Amino acid sequence: MPDQFWDLMHSEFIVMLIGYRRKLIQAFNDRLSQAWYTEAFARYKRLPSLKSLTLDPDKGAEPKKKQSTEDMMEMAKSLTLAFGGTIEKV
Repeated sequence: MPDQFWDLMHSEFIVMLIGYRRKLIQAFNDRLSQAWYTEAFARYKRLPSLKSLTLDPDKGAEPKKKQSTEDMMEMAKSLTLAFGGTIEKV
């Protein structure tokens, strides 16, 4: 890397710095999360089973129920009213 520095354009160097910063932030967040979970588990009177806490990489998300047109229209109307809009009959 040091020998490449003088061959980099300013914008390339900035992109590398941004990527490195993101890497450091992710590492910090990972360590902070680990510390948080360690303390949370220390406060448990009885630990939950490890299986209940881990994710199965082979199992995908459960398929969602297909939303009907009527359900979508009702949700759209609810959101419109919630945000102060009005419903007009067509």
